Amino acid sequence: MSAKQNFEELTKELPNVGKTLFVPLLGRARAKHFDIPFEDIKAEKLAQNYELGHHIYLSSLFSKACIVRARAFDEWVRSSLGHDGILISLGAGLCTRHQRLSRETHNAQTFEVDFPEVIGLKRKLYGEGPGQLFLASNILDDTWALEVKKNLLAQKGINQPFFITLEGVGMYLTPEQITTLMKLLKSHFPGAQFAFDYISPWLVSRAYLLPAISQTNSQFHFAPDNIREFAKQHQLILKTDKSIVTELLDQSTLGKFFRKGPWSSLYKMAWFQLP
Repeated sequence: MSAKQNFEELTKELPNVGKTLFVPLLGRARAKHFDIPFEDIKAEKLAQNYELGHHIYLSSLFSKACIVRARAFDEWVRSSLGHDGILISLGAGLCTRHQRLSRETHNAQTFEVDFPEVIGLKRKLYGEGPGQLFLASNILDDTWALEVKKNLLAQKGINQPFFITLEGVGMYLTPEQITTLMKLLKSHFPGAQFAFDYISPWLVSRAYLLPAISQTNSQFHFAPDNIREFAKQHQLILKTDKSIVTELLDQSTLGKFFRKGPWSSLYKMAWFQLP
């Protein structure tokens, strides 16, 4: 069976928007092409095996954004948890952070939550490693949270540091869904660390400007006007607010002259502590 047939067979049960799962994976796989200090061996192998570059259009800029974002999340998780603690990846998609941070070699627990069809795809591509558990659930349903706590109670207990990530997902949720998620997290994981990436309101109606998104007919919905006001609204402690665009500009000599322009707010990420 050819790589093209493999890819079509692999994705036939996914909705069109589901194919966006492969966008960040392909981006991460290209890190060596851009000489960015980042490595994702599993992504590289999958991109090669399924010839993802032939099926997904991904510009150099968008690829770099995927790499810069993943690297920043990795750094936050590593600095917060070290090699211990509990990592929860919401809307995990084809995330490989558990392997990139060598959590399996330190017996650290990672829970990856996504829709059943996505979890099914993950299991086809690569199974759960040591300390890694895939949970098939809507992230807005507290079924996954109860399963996490049940699993931990049977092992180490729940009195451990938590870091919860929402990477490449929040902008596709509605403001009402974000509010539902915030309530769920505060109820089940008080005091946990939480991080997400977010876009500016200007981009909400302009997904068509990003071919990697528009080719799947995906739509943006959530974009906070002011991240400090968002934190205040949901009783969160804002720890860090970082511009992904600024870091992208820093990759080039010319870009450094424009790093403080208004476009720095187009795409950012924030780290909070839950109350």
